[in-house]
Amino acid sequence: MSVIGGSYVARPEAAQETASTRGGARRGLHSLRTLVLAGYVIVSMPLIAIVLTAALAVNRLAQQSEQLVYQSVLATQNSRILMEQLVGMERAARQYQVVNDDSLFEVYRDSRNQFVETIEDLMGSPDRPIIRAVQSLATREAALYSAIVRAADANDKAPSRTLDEFGVLRKSARDVWLNSSRMVGRKVDRLDHSARSLQATLVWGSVLLVPATLALGILFTWLIARPVRQLDAAINRLGDGEFDQPLVVKGPRDLEYLGERLDWLRRRLEQLEQQKQKFLRTISHELKTPLASLREGSGLLTDQVVGELNDEQREIVRLLQASGQKLQSQIENLLNYNRIEGQYFALNPRLIDFTALVERVLAEQQITVRARQLRLEKRMAQASLWGDEDMLKNTVDNLLTNAIKYSPVSGRLHISITIDKPRVRLCV
Repeated sequence: MSVIGGSYVARPEAAQETASTRGGARRGLHSLRTLVLAGYVIVSMPLIAIVLTAALAVNRLAQQSEQLVYQSVLATQNSRILMEQLVGMERAARQYQVVNDDSLFEVYRDSRNQFVETIEDLMGSPDRPIIRAVQSLATREAALYSAIVRAADANDKAPSRTLDEFGVLRKSARDVWLNSSRMVGRKVDRLDHSARSLQATLVWGSVLLVPATLALGILFTWLIARPVRQLDAAINRLGDGEFDQPLVVKGPRDLEYLGERLDWLRRRLEQLEQQKQKFLRTISHELKTPLASLREGSGLLTDQVVGELNDEQREIVRLLQASGQKLQSQIENLLNYNRIEGQYFALNPRLIDFTALVERVLAEQQITVRARQLRLEKRMAQASLWGDEDMLKNTVDNLLTNAIKYSPVSGRLHISITIDKPRVRLCV
């Protein structure tokens, strides 16, 4: 960069660097947004998982309940029908034995066919005890049916003990009904156990969901906050004037891009700082040369090398020497600017005789006052206050310098100090 009339011209390589870093920004423009969206999705995943698990488990439980109701009704109904069919079969068989009417035997056959169909329905039960009871009942009934058919084919009556087998069949049918009832009870218990297991699963899932969600939330908060803290630290370093170390930000691409832009700014500020220091050193050196001549000339006048001075001239020479020393001190402070820059300026407050401070500043301005032929009118109360003497002196000096500069020639300069507790007022 080169300075031209108070403006500057940026180097081409700086412009190229800016364009390249902006290109990097376009490549990773949405990365922070992606990270935030991913955080929301992943943090909500445990909640979604527990909700889906609960929905599937409740649906499965509902299907089991529906199946249980259907099987229970079917098994109970078939068991009762089975007992009713046995009663009808026994009635028809006994009537046939008494009357020996073929129509009654056909009634028995029809009832028996319905009985077999009911047996087949019950054989489809998933409960093994019911199947065993039904198989036992079917075996006994088949043997009884064979005995009755043989007697009918021989036009003979079946023995009474054969027909008494119907009582055993009714007992077996009752066993089938009891097994059906037990099956319903077992399935109800199993369903209740499933419901309790589901409840426990949901409770523990909810308990684990809270810390898991918090952990994921903390993780993504850290992932997002870490580069932000790095950016904050980088900005603080720039504010403190620390331009020597590169600024690096690790994280999402767009925040890394901001870190690159801050590092580019650091390099630009470092270049400007170097140019400023070079300018300060140059201007300070150039000021010291005429100042040395000024101080040498005032010294010759003080030594009266060019002739004897009157009292007024000696006072003027003394003021010239004091101003030269003050200017020398300011130039030295300017040269020490590099050393004190970046450090916080510490005030040194103490009790100051403010009236005496204003008098000293007026004494240093006597040459300018006489040059403009100003008439001083002072009305200064004796005032003291707490403050930094150097800062107050600079403030008063600037105020009086401006007042003298903008006062008309041969004018009047009025200076007053009044006390308005807890304030001290200086009017010029």
